[in-house]
Amino acid sequence: MKSILLSVFLSLVALVAFAQDGYRIEVEIKDSEAKEIYLAYHMGSKQFLTDTAKIENGKFVFKGEEELKGGIYLVAVPPKNTYFELLIDEKDQHFQVKTDTANLSGNVEISGSPNNEKFYGYIGFLGKQRIKASEMQQEMQNPDLEEDKMEGLEESLKELNEKVRKFQSDLIAEDGGNAFVSKMIKANQEVEIPEPPTNEDGSIDSTFRYKYYKAHYFDNLPLSDGRFLRTPLLERRIDSYMKKMVSPLPDSVIKESDYLLSIATDETVYQYVLSKLLNDYAKSKIMGYDAVYVHLATNYYGKGKADWVDEEQLLKIVDNARKLEPLLIGKKAPNLILNTLAGKPANLYNMSSKFTAVYFWDPDCGNCSKMSVALVDVYKDYKDKGFEIYGICNKTYEELEKCKEKETDKNMSWINTADPYGQGLAHSKYYIRANPTIFLLDKNKVIRYKRIDAEQLRDILERELDGKK
Repeated sequence: MKSILLSVFLSLVALVAFAQDGYRIEVEIKDSEAKEIYLAYHMGSKQFLTDTAKIENGKFVFKGEEELKGGIYLVAVPPKNTYFELLIDEKDQHFQVKTDTANLSGNVEISGSPNNEKFYGYIGFLGKQRIKASEMQQEMQNPDLEEDKMEGLEESLKELNEKVRKFQSDLIAEDGGNAFVSKMIKANQEVEIPEPPTNEDGSIDSTFRYKYYKAHYFDNLPLSDGRFLRTPLLERRIDSYMKKMVSPLPDSVIKESDYLLSIATDETVYQYVLSKLLNDYAKSKIMGYDAVYVHLATNYYGKGKADWVDEEQLLKIVDNARKLEPLLIGKKAPNLILNTLAGKPANLYNMSSKFTAVYFWDPDCGNCSKMSVALVDVYKDYKDKGFEIYGICNKTYEELEKCKEKETDKNMSWINTADPYGQGLAHSKYYIRANPTIFLLDKNKVIRYKRIDAEQLRDILERELDGKK
């Protein structure tokens, strides 16, 4: 009999354990007329729908057999899609939520979820302190406020800030800083920078604070925690780091990109960071940043470190980088040996000018016509100071006359060539995807600037040939 009872007891334990698998979030919204509500999660600056719950017996229930991945989720309520947030963490996915339409996010009550109970307790505390701080700051704006009263308000604000810090510290200490809610609070805190050490000669390193801050930038939001991927914090932190803490030079950006990927030890965070960096620098309008794209595509996508990408897309990325690599700033430009529109050979490398603009244009292109008109003025001012233009008209032999007509019409008196039969591979060598396009080469035919317009070209020549700052 005992063995039978024990067997039954163990079966019940197993059933209870099984029942807690997956997720079940019960939501009750007072005075809501919504027939269904939505559960979504953050991913950078975007949100993605993951579940829908329909009204049943006055409640909405989100449920699934597999656990939700940790992060900050949104419960959106039609028709205006107002929302409140929930923290989702492993083994904390079976709980109840009550709120009302009068203040959807302000009146949230949680039961059964330690993370969310603490989270909303913290939000409530912060809300009260913000009101007090706002009242004090508003009073401090009074121009007739007496000095001792101002000092008293400033001291009260300091005490209020200290009260908030203590509340945060106590909440984090309750669980040793291990709960997701504690990590979220910590992720929003600034890194505490110690006093700089004194050197043997009594001096202090003036860069200590910057170097320490930079080295510990991700201490409070580690890239080893995949839960932060489904919050708005991760993308902001990465963007802030790359824009504020990194020198805006391609080599520095490449170095720091490698650093971020080295500390992104969570697999999903690593995938996100690599994809984000590649896309950011593929779309960047900053000259020279295509070197970052080439580096990432070649050394990560091209070396099997992005195995989640399908083969077709992978080949496109790597091939794109292969075509861009010879055209990076600092590389010697590919040589061109084409015939001018008058039929004479023109070798790019044989040009002795201090600066040469390689100019791709099309006679049927409106933007090219505007660019050509502007370039005529630049050429007139700098052709005798060491500047030349090597133009390439984008027409086949069947339409070559259009190039000649436009050359005459716009008074384009520089060297104008064409590659009518494609034998010179001019457009493929320079990976031309749109006209007009300008590359500026120095006397050694090294690419100094690219994809610039006539106004930028003038500014560069003023600096380089006129000596203007």
